[in-house]
Amino acid sequence: MSHYFFVYGTLRAGLRLNYNMKRATYVGGATLKGSLYDTGTYPALCMNSLESESSAASTTAEVEIIGEIFSGDDELLKLLDEVEGYYPDNAEIKSLYIRHLVNVTCTSDEKGNPVSSTRPAFVYIYNYDIASLVPIPGGDYKAYLEQKVIPMTITRDDVN
Repeated sequence: MSHYFFVYGTLRAGLRLNYNMKRATYVGGATLKGSLYDTGTYPALCMNSLESESSAASTTAEVEIIGEIFSGDDELLKLLDEVEGYYPDNAEIKSLYIRHLVNVTCTSDEKGNPVSSTRPAFVYIYNYDIASLVPIPGGDYKAYLEQKVIPMTITRDDVN
């Protein structure tokens, strides 16, 4: 069976866990309404419409979360459940993320051409308290990471 996945964090193209998407097909760019938080090593997504079903209660205003849509099979679904720490069949383990099927707004196709449509896609929503986490402004984890990198210029005086 084929599924769609909305990825907004470390699974996005160019980021550290994107290699997990090698068996998937890139469909295009997309957005959804939510709030992003920095856990230190990955982002936490909260959606007000799903708060009652998750431990994470967002106090930050929702913005357009920038992401990518991929399509993949049941094997990819199982792999992403593992990567995201989602354990639907094990009540003894509290899942790090909960998988939800939500409507996302498609913004571009696989070639980058603009589109405007919606489609259901699986997304992983953070399942722990976000009170101590730092909000990520703007809804784009990739751009946020680029801003966190401190540019370093070495001058001739530095090496002498």
